[in-house]
Amino acid sequence: MWEGRQIAAAIGIVVALILGGVGLYIGLDAKDSSTSDEELTEEVRTELAAAKEEQKKSGEAQSAAAEKAERKGKKAGKKAGKAEKRAKSAESSISTLTTEVTKLQKQVKELDTEIQDLQVSQKRIKDDLSQDVAKLQDQLHKKQNK
Repeated sequence: MWEGRQIAAAIGIVVALILGGVGLYIGLDAKDSSTSDEELTEEVRTELAAAKEEQKKSGEAQSAAAEKAERKGKKAGKKAGKAEKRAKSAESSISTLTTEVTKLQKQVKELDTEIQDLQVSQKRIKDDLSQDVAKLQDQLHKKQNK
């Protein structure tokens, strides 16, 4: 915002210098012609008034633009802050979810191992039962043949 006002002041100084040069030129030209001092003074005053009005309009426009840019900058800063908070929250949620997924994957592996162990035990029991049934059938067959 200060930068805009400084620019407006610099423009005003340049305009004043230009008008001063124009006034000097008119003054020198007046010596060569028959224009009166009053006419020259009035002409310089008119030029100065026009330059001041132009400077004022330019300064106001620049100030308004600077203020608008500052407001937009503040809004953008607030939005960026909110977005940053959301991103941090999302990162935290993702981290938590990743931890939970890792735990669940470990549990699934443990359950898979338990299932495999149970299947091996089941097969062993089935084999043992088959052998026991075979022995009993053999014994039964032997008793029936006696």
